[in-house]
Amino acid sequence: MNSESPVHALIGRIRDYVNEPRKQHQLLQDRSQWNQLCTAMDVIEDTELAVSAYVDDSLGTDHGARYLATYGLLQAIFQQQDAINHLAEALGIPDQSQKHPALKIIRELRNDSVGHPTKRAGGKGRGPSFHAISRISLNHARFQMLSYDGNRHWMRDVNLPDVIAIQRRCATGILTFVADSLQEEQTVHKDAFKSEKLAAIFPSTLSYYFEKIYAGANNPSEESLASGCLDIVSKVLDDTREALARRDISAQSHDAIGLVYERIEHALSRLHEYFENAKVGLSGAVDATDAYIYTSFLQDQVEELRSMVTEIDEDYASQP
Repeated sequence: MNSESPVHALIGRIRDYVNEPRKQHQLLQDRSQWNQLCTAMDVIEDTELAVSAYVDDSLGTDHGARYLATYGLLQAIFQQQDAINHLAEALGIPDQSQKHPALKIIRELRNDSVGHPTKRAGGKGRGPSFHAISRISLNHARFQMLSYDGNRHWMRDVNLPDVIAIQRRCATGILTFVADSLQEEQTVHKDAFKSEKLAAIFPSTLSYYFEKIYAGANNPSEESLASGCLDIVSKVLDDTREALARRDISAQSHDAIGLVYERIEHALSRLHEYFENAKVGLSGAVDATDAYIYTSFLQDQVEELRSMVTEIDEDYASQP
């Protein structure tokens, strides 16, 4: 089976965009929308596998196998069209199916031949119609369909490779539009921030502030300067959090950043507790050794955060 068809490649591209942490978090705000999106992507891939299986299998001469494969092929194509429409809908992207009128012709073919062949409801004042695949004509490439209504009967030749080619061409066109729309959305977002560097929030004097915090941990008499430096570090971290939030990046949308901030907040709270007690000459649950360890841990986590935001800066700057 051709699992590397253009349809599969485009769904892979779309998955990359929707699984990007910022976009995924945005989509997850509506669970129904997210579930529709995920099932649509799965069904598009699954139906493409079914179509590929039909293309790759000659089916032999057994009429039952031929009917089963033809029913399955046309149903898979019908389902794929629905899934593509629902994919775009879940992403808030305008329906493109009207730009591909051949899709409607294929849907009508499916409805006539395998959807509702024995009594197809008419429209615009017309009565029902009745359809059947000619068994003798059915093979891997084509079949004839006999149709009747109250006044006439007619015959149609159906070329299945042509149907598959048209379906894939239209599906590729719509999925390309969806993927390009997601790419454009991402580009516009990143362009708005690519010249604003998150790493620039971290001052070159950060190591000096930590030296003073270490000194305060070792010597309570230096609490005042150490506590002030700790406040500066806290301000850097708050400013970074706010800058990330402007990019729609948060602890909820980016697990790694969320974990680092959770650890940072724990260390900060313990150090603030230590210096508050030192200010009034009290001992507490956090002693000098603990304060030193928390300072070392905090510095490591701040550097980890700086490394993360530097990668984000590089990602934003790499946009075309």
